Amino acid sequence: MKCPRVPTFTLFGIDAKIQLLQVSLGTSLDWLTYSFGRSYPYSKDVNGTIETYPVVFVDNTTDPQDMRPDDNCIAMAFWTVADPGRIEYDNQDIYSAVKSGRWEYDVSLIVWVNLKRLDSSSYNETKSQLRQQIVDALQKKLYGVDVMFTPVEIFDQDVEQVYEGYDLSNPESVMKGHFVAFRVAGVLTFKSTCPISTTYSVTTCT
Repeated sequence: MKCPRVPTFTLFGIDAKIQLLQVSLGTSLDWLTYSFGRSYPYSKDVNGTIETYPVVFVDNTTDPQDMRPDDNCIAMAFWTVADPGRIEYDNQDIYSAVKSGRWEYDVSLIVWVNLKRLDSSSYNETKSQLRQQIVDALQKKLYGVDVMFTPVEIFDQDVEQVYEGYDLSNPESVMKGHFVAFRVAGVLTFKSTCPISTTYSVTTCT
């Protein structure tokens, strides 16, 4: 995989908030080889069967990167976002030119680690350590940033639950031996101010 360790873009809304968490993880976890932002589902025909898998963008010119388990990668993480997003307005005045609200999205962080390439410590000890470091990093407050991620569930036993909604070629072999995968599901919350154009009835949120 040839791309920036923590690729970033000029983004807005939920994509920008996830990118803040992406950068924080990449800074906090030195073993995390690649920290990516939001992924998108991509489907293609494989020998007559439609397969869906997550992809991320690493720059503005390269084809998106397949985020399914990869034995050639040491460790990688990316985010998924579930529809719909929800918003609760603080200002209920429908005539106000600016509405402020709180957005909530159900999101998940998916982490894949090849322990054989990471270090030589025991499987159980390393898996437990990585799991705790991920949770600790996600619960760290980002000071001065209007975004909060609240972990709700963690999956680490069944790789098909970790990659829920996506097709894996050989799921039975993915979690054997030196491979570890986690999915931390939770709620991402942030405040947004939306200036409303009365000329074109267009709302732009940041």
